[in-house]
Amino acid sequence: MSATTRKIIALTFIAVFAVTAPAVVLLTSGYRFNIGKNRLERTGTLYISTEPAGAVVSIDGNIQTERTPASLVQLLPEEYFVELTRPGYLPWSKRLAVESGRTTFVKDQRLLRDVLPRSVHLADIRASAFSADGLRVALLTHTGGWLELTVLELEELRTETLARFSPQGFRSAGLSWSADDGLLLLDIRTDGDRREIRELLVYPLTDGRDGPMALHDRLPELLPGSPRWSPQDSRLVLLTQVGTFVWDATDNTMTAVTFSTRIQDALFAADRLLLIRQDEQGRPYLLETVPGELRLSATEPLPLPTGTDRLVTTAGQGVIAADSVTGSAITVDLTDGQVSDTADALGASLERGADDRLLLWNDFQIAIARNDGSDHYVVTRVSDTVSGCSWHPGGQYVLYATPKKLRAIELDGRDRRNAYTLAKFDEILDFSLDPSGELLRLIGKIGNQTGLFEREL
Repeated sequence: MSATTRKIIALTFIAVFAVTAPAVVLLTSGYRFNIGKNRLERTGTLYISTEPAGAVVSIDGNIQTERTPASLVQLLPEEYFVELTRPGYLPWSKRLAVESGRTTFVKDQRLLRDVLPRSVHLADIRASAFSADGLRVALLTHTGGWLELTVLELEELRTETLARFSPQGFRSAGLSWSADDGLLLLDIRTDGDRREIRELLVYPLTDGRDGPMALHDRLPELLPGSPRWSPQDSRLVLLTQVGTFVWDATDNTMTAVTFSTRIQDALFAADRLLLIRQDEQGRPYLLETVPGELRLSATEPLPLPTGTDRLVTTAGQGVIAADSVTGSAITVDLTDGQVSDTADALGASLERGADDRLLLWNDFQIAIARNDGSDHYVVTRVSDTVSGCSWHPGGQYVLYATPKKLRAIELDGRDRRNAYTLAKFDEILDFSLDPSGELLRLIGKIGNQTGLFEREL
């Protein structure tokens, strides 16, 4: 080989090195050439983990070799359509943006099972209520010519019968549990000779119990609406034709709070009782009792917007009140009396296991707010009536029921929110999640089957 040839080869290697070395350096530093933009750009990363792990990841229709948890590197800064699939689970998808030099996370994304509900306890159910811990359900059923009140232990499916009634003249009934799940209230209405008869029966569910206790025998005629338990103890507030009373299960006492006949609603709030009272012109005011006592405070009643007639829930240092006709709601700060708007709400639930988010809903809208009712945003609006809502443990989803469907909607607001129909029934009466969030229980009717159903999540 001549000296000239060797020189040419050497110069060629130098030229190739001079061209490729910067490209290699850029590539290892996270840069790629973007053909669409005709320029070099620094790449980003997409990290995806799921519960359960092992989901197939597809990016813009291209299946990736990694299964979740997966770290997809050297992605150009663009939007990508990400799909997650796993046999036996509902698919999840979302359009996500990857930014230069940054990592976009889909962290511990919960995948929901793709299964049908199964029946576990068939009965002609007229009323139901799940306990707060989700481990028991109270049922009023029509069985063998009787109305039968039972409590069903959900883990072992063991039934305890509390009472039997004649179904003659039965109109309706409601069931509710005390805060500690130690007491069960049956609010039953039947036809009398000239008017409706309403009975309130409280059943203790602890060892050595006595009962039931007939509260209606100790009260004047009750006003429409359900009695409300205290969220802290075993007290119950009741509105009657002559005033407002509080029953305390610890000593079986009945205390008159006020003899006003214009009380619209009442709600326990930490160490006091809140009440909405209308004046003679129909204007609503907020009253409260002295902290730690059941007598009205001497402070001036707080004027509320016209139409406000329902106390929805406590919220931080305040309370959310609403117009039960329109669903429009306000937050009242109990420390300074300030009134501010919040999401329309006729129902509310504080996030399980957390204390900083409040779930608010009315017939056609579901929203999230801070625990004081501020910074609210709408999660979804629905065309059918929302009959109940619940947090899914972990806070990734909200579950809600309409008359015939139970659905889950995710709270990740990037792109669109994934929504799933978990069950379709001819009628849904109630639903509850077990504490782990792994099992959904429903009371409803499918075809000719009415009863308790379960669905794995």
